[in-house]
Amino acid sequence: MTARLVTCGDFAAGVGGEFERECARQLRDNLPEEYVVATNVNILRGGTGGGEFYEYDVVLSAPGVCDVLEMKCITPDVVVFEDLIRSQTGFYVDQIFSKINHKAKILTSRLQQPPFASGPKHRSVRVGSQVVVPTDTNITFKFNAHATSKRVMTLAEVIEKYKRFSNADR
Repeated sequence: MTARLVTCGDFAAGVGGEFERECARQLRDNLPEEYVVATNVNILRGGTGGGEFYEYDVVLSAPGVCDVLEMKCITPDVVVFEDLIRSQTGFYVDQIFSKINHKAKILTSRLQQPPFASGPKHRSVRVGSQVVVPTDTNITFKFNAHATSKRVMTLAEVIEKYKRFSNADR
């Protein structure tokens, strides 16, 4: 059996949205059945009153695992700095790790509320975060802490990472 895919909203138009769609398909097809791949999750911001929300490309969960995955279609190379990623063409995403960490923190607080599961394994899970780039992207780390923690991984590396988590539970 494969992972369960839950699509909560539409993928963005263009190359980025197509990459997100392909990532969701690959995660669904390559991860075991205990995983849920929720795409385009929108969580209402508390207290703003304006109907604003946080957008999550993918929330990947299984018993004991809950991670926010931010998909970035950057090829053929990505350079990773402390809080910025950049392509060789000059495209960059500033404050990427700050933003994804904030999304993980918000999700952590929301997981303590209905309609989320409230069993012991669910309450004790730490929400992590990961930036995902295409499998053929070459990643260069200019910030050693991110190289050690692998804050940016290719799609193939991410699939293998979560397969290992699953196999470790057996």
